[in-house]
Amino acid sequence: MIHPDTELVHVNDHIGYGVFATKLIPRGAITWVRDDLDQVFTPEQCAGMAPIYRDILNKYTFMDGSGKMILCWDHARFVNHSCDANCLSAGYDFEFAIRDIAAGEELRDDYGYLNLQEPFPCACGSPRCRGSVLADDMERLHAVWDALARETFPFITRVPQPLWPLVREKEEIERAARAPEGPRSIRHHYHRQVMSKSQPSKWREAPRKSVCHPYDDCPAGVTHLGIVGEHERSLLTRALESGRARLSDTWKANCEKREIFWINLWQRSGNLAVVNFEGLAELDKWARGLGDAAYPGQSVICDGYGFITNPVDSKAQQWHVDYTMDYSTIFIPLTRLTPENCLQYAVLPSNAPASARAAVASNLDVVALDSLVDACDYVSVRQLLARPFSIIKMDFGTIHRGVANKSGFERVMFWISFSRSRELLPVEPPVAIIK
Repeated sequence: MIHPDTELVHVNDHIGYGVFATKLIPRGAITWVRDDLDQVFTPEQCAGMAPIYRDILNKYTFMDGSGKMILCWDHARFVNHSCDANCLSAGYDFEFAIRDIAAGEELRDDYGYLNLQEPFPCACGSPRCRGSVLADDMERLHAVWDALARETFPFITRVPQPLWPLVREKEEIERAARAPEGPRSIRHHYHRQVMSKSQPSKWREAPRKSVCHPYDDCPAGVTHLGIVGEHERSLLTRALESGRARLSDTWKANCEKREIFWINLWQRSGNLAVVNFEGLAELDKWARGLGDAAYPGQSVICDGYGFITNPVDSKAQQWHVDYTMDYSTIFIPLTRLTPENCLQYAVLPSNAPASARAAVASNLDVVALDSLVDACDYVSVRQLLARPFSIIKMDFGTIHRGVANKSGFERVMFWISFSRSRELLPVEPPVAIIK
């Protein structure tokens, strides 16, 4: 049974229907419970049905850990997929909200843990979109899902639970909510027979025009997390236009200096807000929310966001690490990243001596790569070329620099910084040059 504070809404002709919250559903609230009205079919029963029934079951059922197909009797069967779902299951026959779900927000599952019989291409629009949802996602991602469940499970006993009477394992759930080890693993739902099947030939990988496949060379490197959705692109474009208009003289003067500079739209130190425009509150919420998607299972706090500009004919920066080793930044280029304007980063070998890493930490503003080469035998210098509105996460403590811009156009990126530390940095000016 689906949570009572939900309704069925037509999303669009492509997606069809979805399930939306009519009131706030708090983190930890049980959003769905398998109940006695749900229909259960064996694979043999499904195979013996007329094609019209098989098509319905293929669309609306999921497979449980025993290999049986479950058809929800209410509008729970219309819950759609997202690679950044707000609902999750542990090793029990119910799902719960892993973050607050606002009124009017759609409830989403990750179909990767539903024992898919066939993979499918995905273009859900999330920054964490995997591009394809595969039959073996449970094998690869169960640790991530288990970590999210452990973080959320204590909330189950702290929030109203209208579906609690339908939960079968009440005592075990209450114990798991108190225990440090948390709930039973989501792998309890895993039907291994599904994983041994080969991928059907009719399946094709998601087209590149709708989603980028992730590139990841962390730690201390970068991860490509996907592409920004159309609505968020509009928010970012409006913010850039407003910033340029509000700070036109300053922007022009800094470009003429031919040095990379940044605009602080907001920073946690001093709670500074520079540019106001319609949609700022929505942009602020989205920017902060990227932290949940980009740093799953990690305790991070948004420390600031704004724009960084690399003017034409600029000078290359010094190799450096931003602020402290506890800082990571998400970059979203609004112009194309090319070999002539991109951000470069340096990756130390995994067996780099502790003395080399200590040398980096001793002077974050100027990192001497030549000295690191002597200490480590080699250092890998890399750069990521990407199209506009890519979402690129630079890991904590990454050595990097902006290159001299010879592309013939200003390279502009939106940045969001996240910190593992709660310590406040000194307040920065609205506009600053990065040497």
